[in-house]
Amino acid sequence: MKKINVGIIGAGNIAEEYIKTLLSNKSISIKSIVGKTKKNSKSLSLKYNIKHYGNRITELLNFNLDLIIIAVDIQNTKNVITQISNFRGIVLIEKPLGINHEETKQIIKILEKNKDNCFVALNRRFYENILYVKKKLDNDKSKKIISVIDQENTINAKKYGHKQKVIDNWMFANSVHLIDLLLYFSNSTVLKITTYKKIIKKEKMIISKIYFKNRSIGIYYSMWNRPGPWSVNISTSKYFYNFSPLEQLEYRNLNNTKKIAKLSVATDFKPGFKNMVNTILNYYKFKKKNKIKKNYMSKYLVSINKYTKLSSIIKKIYF
Repeated sequence: MKKINVGIIGAGNIAEEYIKTLLSNKSISIKSIVGKTKKNSKSLSLKYNIKHYGNRITELLNFNLDLIIIAVDIQNTKNVITQISNFRGIVLIEKPLGINHEETKQIIKILEKNKDNCFVALNRRFYENILYVKKKLDNDKSKKIISVIDQENTINAKKYGHKQKVIDNWMFANSVHLIDLLLYFSNSTVLKITTYKKIIKKEKMIISKIYFKNRSIGIYYSMWNRPGPWSVNISTSKYFYNFSPLEQLEYRNLNNTKKIAKLSVATDFKPGFKNMVNTILNYYKFKKKNKIKKNYMSKYLVSINKYTKLSSIIKKIYF
């Protein structure tokens, strides 16, 4: 199989996680790392024996790339995307796609000519236990009740150096993972959202009820700057699945027998990254054999069109 040529934009912690995951596969060749400064990109290139590094995206585009991964600070995403708007290969963009919904729509316009090849990286949906339950739910036509508990901490976000505009829109930066999982498990279209606004104002909490076309119900419960893990519960006619925290899974049948799912996990990599990258690799593998389906990538990854709908739902819940 011909090597898949990859360029990385970003030289921080997340970029390094992508590099580690990519280099674990021999069919991938990382051609260049572009960071905000040459110092940062040089450090990563030396650590992982990558020949080219720099701080100019125009240099990256000189390579014959199949895939560009964008892993930069939230406030820099739009600027970077503007510079690669003429690229026609696959683009994987670390979430969020914009500081808020308005910026997301602006970015979508920039990517219009390559929209079918652009995807947003939401790695939680690629956890082994998430994929395990998703497969079961796809074969279960019963009505589902999906409840999500989302704990957000803007105090820590400030400590980590995020700008105030990002902190003010933290639901787009972080809550997006939980709301994506709610939609992912429902496997249906949202018909209506009811949010209890009085609770938001008085208690700094969110409680939303989401109605889906397939009769399933979603309950989104969010509390800010309080302790607690993210969790997801799914109730079907035969099973109750519990992710608390998301990395763990236990489930019960009608006899209330509890089972703990023991699934193999790629512990050397950031959770979900290995499966996410493998999805893209499989695209090239199947494409070479002319066995690729048109919607293969969008079935697993979050297309920018799907992300726009996701961002719109976040806006409806919070504003």
